[in-house]
Amino acid sequence: MANPHDQLAPLEQTSLKGARTNWHSLKQANEHARRPTPFSNERPVPPSMPTPFRKTPTTRASNATGILRGGQNLRGTAAPTRKDPTMELLRTHEPLEAFVFDMDGTLLDSLPDLVDVTNETLTHFGYPTHTTEEILAMIGNGLRSLILQALPQDLNDNATEAALAWWKARYDEVGNQKTTVYDGMLDTLAELKARGMKLAVLSNKYDGGVQILTKHYFADLMDFALGDGPVPRKPDPKGLTLVAKTLDVPIERVAYVGDSDVDMQVANNAGAFPIGAKWGYQTLDHLTNNNPGALIDAPAELLKFAE
Repeated sequence: MANPHDQLAPLEQTSLKGARTNWHSLKQANEHARRPTPFSNERPVPPSMPTPFRKTPTTRASNATGILRGGQNLRGTAAPTRKDPTMELLRTHEPLEAFVFDMDGTLLDSLPDLVDVTNETLTHFGYPTHTTEEILAMIGNGLRSLILQALPQDLNDNATEAALAWWKARYDEVGNQKTTVYDGMLDTLAELKARGMKLAVLSNKYDGGVQILTKHYFADLMDFALGDGPVPRKPDPKGLTLVAKTLDVPIERVAYVGDSDVDMQVANNAGAFPIGAKWGYQTLDHLTNNNPGALIDAPAELLKFAE
């Protein structure tokens, strides 16, 4: 299969300075994280419904104090499911031919490595570090957004780019030391593959990290993987549309599986079928408030969509 990465220009960088204040203002007034306010392209305030399409990134800040739904731990590891979990089908869909997955919080519990590498980067440059709860509130909208929120305010662009480059190099080296695949995911992917489904990854993680982790954990299972850089970040539909085209599957026969509001939004924006993974990093409200097509408690429930 031809690699569409070769045909794509890198995504134009966004403004650095305006975005850097996000985390610091969030830290001072976290209780207002869900309140809609005016914002720039880089300010992570949760958007409302996904249609019409919004480019605005969102935050997981509401998890920072909560932290996660009852039954989950800080790392987002899947809680024990009911003995007979019941998939919630909320609307009908076309027969499915492909499943596309978010990465962090859906396929992989990667939070421990994200925390370690972020704090190693900050320590390397002499900046204050953050708690796991604070970093959890920063992730989900790509590496640049994470770095801009983690760094002190009022750094110049050169300092930001240096931290970004150091983070990438370090993550490429050690980014899978503590990361784990969610229970039941590998067996489910193998069975979906055996049933003739096409499988892919679409993540807001930087594209280099997506390629490394996909190859490491899912080399024989995924037909394609795409991260931030070659295309705009979710919830922009261009990435998911490109994945469907690469898989040669009509978008209406693609399911997008994710744990966040932007995951439900990108599926709806592109015309795919959104499936909410309830074991991930965001609260259930982030899924139910963004028009999911179905909600599942465990990876094995995906098999019901491929019968």
